[in-house]
Amino acid sequence: MTPVAHIRRRVLKMTQVQLAAALKVSQPTVCRWERQGLFPAEYQRRVRALARAAGLPWSDSWFLDAPHAAASPQRLAGAAAEPREAEP
Repeated sequence: MTPVAHIRRRVLKMTQVQLAAALKVSQPTVCRWERQGLFPAEYQRRVRALARAAGLPWSDSWFLDAPHAAASPQRLAGAAAEPREAEP
């Protein structure tokens, strides 16, 4: 998953259409950014502001490299809550 797709899906929890509307661009533009893997600098500021305004956790490193799904904060928190089987 590209950094743009990670930010849209996992952090902002938006569809391409929703993100496009929030950033005042077209849905095909968001699709192109996802294929290319990065937001233009002007839109990085807007995306950061969207996340902060919504009170979401944020890391600027996500613009460069999306975390692996297995190591995402949500998965780590869920794994800690799951009971483990006793070892033989």
